[in-house]
This record gives sequence, C-alpha cells and structure tokens, in this order.
Amino acid sequence: MKKCEVILGLGSNLGNRRKNLGAAISELALHIDNICISPLYESKALLPEGAPLQWDMDFYNMAIAGETVLQPYELLAVTQKIEKELGRCKTGHWGPREIDIDILAMGDKVIDAPDLSIPHRELLKRDFALLPLASIAPDWLHPLEKRAAKELASVFSGNELKKLKRPKLVGIVNVTPDSFSDGGKNFNPDEASKNIAQMLQDGVDIIDIGAESTRPGATALSQEQEWERLKPVLSALQDKVVFSVDTRHLETATKAILLGAGWINDVSGFANPEMVEAVRDSDCKLVVMHSLSVPADKSIILQENIDPVEFLISWAKKRFVDLEKAGIERSRLVFDPGIGFGKNAQQSWAIINNAERFSELGVPVLFGHSRKSFMGSGQGDDETIKISQQLAEKGVDYLRVHNIKRHKLEVL
Repeated sequence: MKKCEVILGLGSNLGNRRKNLGAAISELALHIDNICISPLYESKALLPEGAPLQWDMDFYNMAIAGETVLQPYELLAVTQKIEKELGRCKTGHWGPREIDIDILAMGDKVIDAPDLSIPHRELLKRDFALLPLASIAPDWLHPLEKRAAKELASVFSGNELKKLKRPKLVGIVNVTPDSFSDGGKNFNPDEASKNIAQMLQDGVDIIDIGAESTRPGATALSQEQEWERLKPVLSALQDKVVFSVDTRHLETATKAILLGAGWINDVSGFANPEMVEAVRDSDCKLVVMHSLSVPADKSIILQENIDPVEFLISWAKKRFVDLEKAGIERSRLVFDPGIGFGKNAQQSWAIINNAERFSELGVPVLFGHSRKSFMGSGQGDDETIKISQQLAEKGVDYLRVHNIKRHKLEVL
C-alpha cells in the first residue's frame, strides 16, 4: 500500500513526562516508518476559566514525522489506543494527561469532521504544536493556507516557549574480543563499519571507539596493539561523523587526532602529563573520566563513608584546574563520573540519582552506564533506558550507550 507522510503532535503534563513521550513514540514506531523527532518544548497548560488549580501543570510538547500506510481514521484509532494503554485518564477535556497524541497533518489531506480535523484545526493558533512541526517539516505546505510550515511558524518568533535540552547520544564501538557487553561484535573492522553505519542511520551524534577493554580482569594492551585494532576503523570513519577515541595511550591519541578525532576519551582522566601535552594544541574535546584503577578492579572502590558525588565534584574541580594550568581551556572539557570504575553498586546509584549536582562544574557531563553490572540482574537495554530517561530529566548532556535506536525513540 502507498505510504502517506504524517506529522503527529505529542504532549504530556502528568507523571514522568519524558518517559511518557518516549513510550508513546516507541509504540507509534510500530505503525510509522522513518520517524523524525522534533526538539522538546515546555509550555503552560491551556485551561478553561474556573479550572481546578491542580490542573495547572506545564506540558512537554514535541512532534514526530514519518510515513504510514494507515488511513486517517485507522491512525486515529491507533493513537487513541496508545493513549489509553499509557494511562490517560478522563479528567475532562482540558484536564492533565499522561499523554496526548494529535494528528497534525497527513500530507495534503483535508478532513473536517466533528471527531477528526486534518490539518488539526487549532494548529495555527498553538505555538507548542506549530513550532515542533516546523522544526522537522519546515517545507510542509498547509493544504488550506498554501504556505509552508516555516513561514506559518514565523509569527511565533520571539515567543516565550521554552526549548528543552535533550541529551546527545554517544554510540559505543568496542573493537575488542572481550568487552563485557558486546565483546567480539566489532572486532572485525568490516563488522565494526557495518555497525557504525547502522548507528548513523539510527541517529547517533558521536561515535566512541575503543580497542582496549577496561572491564574487570581485562588484559592491558600495548600502544602498538591498540593502534593496530583502531587504525582501519578510524581511517574509514573520516568526515562521516564526529568520532571519539577511547584511549589512555598518548601515541594513540596523537595518531587519532591526525585522522580527525573530535574527542579523546581518557579513562584515566588525563593523569599522564605527557598525554596532556599530546592533546594540548589540538581542538578536540577531552572527556575527563574518574577512575581508581584501569582496568576496573572491584576490590578498589571509593570509601563507603563519603558522599560519592561530593567527592567526584571536588576531584573534578581540582583536575580541571590542573589541566587549565597545563594549557587546556575548560571549554574543551567533558566530565564523566566513571560509573563502575572504583564505585560499588550503591555508590553508582547515588551518583545517578544526584546527577544534577554535577552542573556546578560548568562543563558538559557524560554518563557511561549502559549495560553495566551495577544494575544487577537487569543489566540490559530496558534498565539502561530507564536510567537514561532519569539522567535526561536531570539535564545530563551526553549518554554513552549501546542501543542508539531505542535511545533515539525513547529518551527525550
């Protein structure tokens, strides 16, 4: 059957708003192909006169665009089913809701019925619907107004609609035979390139490539062994995407920068002065990770009677000062608290639950929690997604993860 372009507006102002929106998109992806997701906006609730005070809760709003074989009323039935499954309660036409899904447009279709209007009859009056739509489909032509979305949205320029930050996704590519989660998957350069291509298709922002496993009990590599694994993959990546190289070897960092690396991710936190000197005169970002041992050693952890977040903030501040003294501008730094490196499960959870506190460092924050053992028996993608949603709500800038496709759809 012929596919039709469709644009949906989504909103939530009850419960975990990001999680609700992500869950809705995940369900919609079963019926809509090639989904493109707008930025996330926050808006005041539209309320009738005399509405209960408890209804006055801000909405998170967004739009998605894609293609579907469903006809308009079939799609309407799907959206209503998803709303019900995600807990939308009947609190009145203007009441709070876990999820609200509106069909904003379906190509050039025009429907004006009591139970369905396409384009949505209120679209041009609602900045929280039109701005997200215009951000992902600027050239969509309103079939009645005969004007493009970007032109229609221009009337809202300078408005007070708040655009929210969404974490960027750093895709993990371990060119190793022994990584704890995906050992061997990318060890062959051709397979690594295929998996990178898939990540690019899924919407990854940065690719992080490492050749030395840092899991507990891993065998350390020489610089020569590390570069032998990395070189063919990095050489094929040039100009395709911003890529990060996960290394603590200065020779590897130097060669990677010459091949165009945008980031150097040092699990030892740039403790080696020679490593600092090697990256000082480049333009690349530097991921400064805290660790107590590399590879990770479960017997070496932070003291249990301290606040791990306070400790990490203090450590990072001192480390940043040292790097600035060595000629590294703070604007180049990204902080990684090093989940699983010198922290037990309880400390790792404390760091995650208080992730917003790292904002006082004044640099972007990256979390690498994906599929790690501190989660216990649930160390898979489902648990990773739940933590990622929590970190997104706390304002974390980067999530270093394995499953890019699910994160792109479910973590907003």
